Amino acid sequence: MTRHPATRLAAVLTATAATIGLAYGLARGAPVPDRERALAGQLARERAEHRAEKREIRQRWYARGHRDGRRQALSTPDAHIAFRLAGIAYGQSPAQMLACARSEGYREAERYQPENRRPNGTSSGAVGAVQFMPGTFRATPQGRAGLSIYRVDVQAHAMGWMWSRGYRSHWTGKGC
Repeated sequence: MTRHPATRLAAVLTATAATIGLAYGLARGAPVPDRERALAGQLARERAEHRAEKREIRQRWYARGHRDGRRQALSTPDAHIAFRLAGIAYGQSPAQMLACARSEGYREAERYQPENRRPNGTSSGAVGAVQFMPGTFRATPQGRAGLSIYRVDVQAHAMGWMWSRGYRSHWTGKGC
């Protein structure tokens, strides 16, 4: 009996595949070595631990009042860092800028507030940590860009820009 060439080729390929599979332990029904079984179990345990850790972190964020679980620390400016960055960007002393802000009415309790809408106590119209007048703020690049006058980080950069241009006399506090 003569086999058809395609049948003969299929038989050769099947035998070759079976030989290759046996060499690599891939044949159907071949026993899985203990080491592979142990690695598969370890992988499953690590995945379960990772899922549990993610769930726990998410629950902690929700418990703190963060609705979406994202790190809101990235969107909450730190006033001290803002003054340092503004000082570096505009070649001014960050310590002097912070001292001036303190003498103008900046409070440590406002350090992490995204916005400071506290008006000046003298009814002059100045607002915020650095007590900017709205018209003066609009003349800065930050004001022209439409940034909020109430943000402490924006005020720090506007102050740095003004100081670098020689407008330091606009602040009358003792630290300025």
